[in-house]
Amino acid sequence: MADRGEHDDFLQFAIDHMSSGEGAEKDDIRWLGLRVLGTIFGAHTNTAMSVASTLSDLVEHPEALARVRAEIAALPADAPMDLAAMRTLVHLHRAINESMRLRSNGGLWRMAMCDLDLGGYKLPKGTVVGASMGLVNLDPARYDGSHEYRPARFEAMATDNYQSPSVGSTPLQFGAFGTGRNLCSGRPLAYAMLAAILVPLLRDYEWEVVARPRRWFTLLTGGLSRPIGGLTLRYRRRASPPRA
Repeated sequence: MADRGEHDDFLQFAIDHMSSGEGAEKDDIRWLGLRVLGTIFGAHTNTAMSVASTLSDLVEHPEALARVRAEIAALPADAPMDLAAMRTLVHLHRAINESMRLRSNGGLWRMAMCDLDLGGYKLPKGTVVGASMGLVNLDPARYDGSHEYRPARFEAMATDNYQSPSVGSTPLQFGAFGTGRNLCSGRPLAYAMLAAILVPLLRDYEWEVVARPRRWFTLLTGGLSRPIGGLTLRYRRRASPPRA
């Protein structure tokens, strides 16, 4: 609160600019804390679905799981799990992206403010237009075997530190976090949270899928599909997780 200057990160920006109201309220540390927590946990359902789907997909694909565990085990035992360490987990991030690719279905919705022509369709003023990120992620023109689980597909693509194809690519290739002005501002935070949760779960526990959902509900679920029917995993602590 003492530093109202440059913004080093998104949360500092939130503290400085999400205040509303005058007087003591906008400088109350509890009020500001709630705003920051809202930023972190505002997409908690999508975060939970990302963890659950990444974990279950890896358990269902032992070869991908083995690659992820090998790179986690290669981390120095006394190294902190900071952002620099997380970004070295190439196979983990590819697995996260592949699970999100298969189940991301958020949309961008806009209302036409005037009559317009969109791809040969005449849209009158007031028409609501939606773009589905799920259709982008499952487009066979963008992904070979688009409905198949293949984390290694990202190896052949130009990716960023999170092993994600450019969110500004044209044509759009990866739509899990939106694009352009509609890119999710919490994207780096989401990757950090997912890695921080998944690393100890994969390193310290053995997992087994007990019940699979009948299918995934993909219509207007606000970002990620939801399982229809139970998705249940059983776990037990690993006797001695291998470390470098």
